[in-house]
Amino acid sequence: TQDVDVFESPDCIIPEVHNDIYVPNVFSPNNDGLNDGFEIFFGSDLEVTFLDGSIFDRWGNLVYGSQEIPFQWNGFFGDEALMPGVFAYIIKIRFLEAGIEKEVLLSGDVTLVK
Repeated sequence: TQDVDVFESPDCIIPEVHNDIYVPNVFSPNNDGLNDGFEIFFGSDLEVTFLDGSIFDRWGNLVYGSQEIPFQWNGFFGDEALMPGVFAYIIKIRFLEAGIEKEVLLSGDVTLVK
């Protein structure tokens, strides 16, 4: 066993949490009309001004990239449907919240299931 003491310090950086940005962690591009695409969702009080997203396979190869708003991926690499698996994403978003410009960098993974 071990005891650990944690003390708050003035130089600690607490990441800002944005409850108005939702990034799903699974989608199923099987054309059933439910969760067929990977899409970032924003609350109605956010005005997105810039978005740059990239999705990578498990070997780090870029399988999708876009600066379109809204950001949407259909599970394809070019014209080829990808097999089920886990993909990593990095998404940079600039937005206005209550008239103040903010920027977040989101990263994580999404699971493609069939």
